Order: sequence, then structure tokens, then C-alpha cells
Amino acid sequence: MDAARREKKEHGTLAFPFQIYPALDGSEADDSDFIPYHWHPELEIITVDAGHVSLTIADHTYEGTHGDVFFAAGEELHEIRAAGRENQFRSFVFAADFHFPDDFIFLVL
Repeated sequence: MDAARREKKEHGTLAFPFQIYPALDGSEADDSDFIPYHWHPELEIITVDAGHVSLTIADHTYEGTHGDVFFAAGEELHEIRAAGRENQFRSFVFAADFHFPDDFIFLVL
């Protein structure tokens, strides 16, 4: 992350600009997941997979529970907090001009 909080990580590849960041799977040493304030040019969809997750998008804080879906626009400052392994989320990060294949199925379970 740079001084302006722009995330420097590449999401996907140039040929396939789409990346899924999975929820905690219980194997992590830490019992919480915290993604500090950051932004990137890509869009991000965050799904709450279990428990309770707190998100701040721009200057609004949201509390999500299992099944909730949130959206962070490109270049929008956002932060995600999930305290404890029972609270899990998943992030889908992709370029605004990414074209999903016709047979792509986006499931939120």
C-alpha cells in the first residue's frame, strides 16, 4: 500500500483481471481477519459467508451477517473487519471492464 492507501497488489492477471480472496479456513494463526483502509481501481464485491462482518465503505460503516453482499466501487476507500474464525467473508475483485464468460455462475451461498 502506498502513502495514499492505494493497494499495490495485482488482482488476477492482465489476461484475466479477476481475483477471489477466500474467507478464513481455520488454518490461520490469527483468529481474525482485518483488511485496513485501502483502495484500488478495480471493483470489489464482498460476501459475508458466516457470522458477522463490519465494513466501512467511503464514510459509511455497515454491519453484515451471513448472506449479505456489499459493493465497493473502484477507487473507493474501504476496510473490512471480521473478528473470530466464526466470522468469515469472501472478496471478488475485478476490473470494471471485465467481461464474465456467458457460462459464469456467481453463487453466494
